[in-house]
Amino acid sequence: MASNDKCQKCGNGPDPDLRTLWMACFYEMNELKVPFVEVAIRGVFQKWVRDDTLDFAGRGLRKPIFKDVSGPEHQYKFYTLRVCKDCRATWMDAIADWFQSAKPAENLEANIPIRECGTTRMITREEWDRRQRDADR
Repeated sequence: MASNDKCQKCGNGPDPDLRTLWMACFYEMNELKVPFVEVAIRGVFQKWVRDDTLDFAGRGLRKPIFKDVSGPEHQYKFYTLRVCKDCRATWMDAIADWFQSAKPAENLEANIPIRECGTTRMITREEWDRRQRDADR
């Protein structure tokens, strides 16, 4: 890791304590317009280990270790972000908020289907018009 690494979210740095968020959800995450770095790994996950690459404090970075196995059924695509501890905590809070939130009530006026984040969602005409205006900017 270069000594000038900065948090991809807030831009602070160089940061001696950056973390790597590893995400995999069997979906192309590029739709989110987040600066993920894609990492493809073939094999079967075994454990997390410290890497030879050192951070500012001289600690090894953690990375997943996979037992090498051939075949497309063992190919995994991860999306990674290098972030500071504060931004990682914000991300963790957002995941907890999402998981604990109640399912939204069905909006009967939402009758326009759109494809978003790998699923079909229904939006209102007002939302459709707003999205079209935003796209034209």
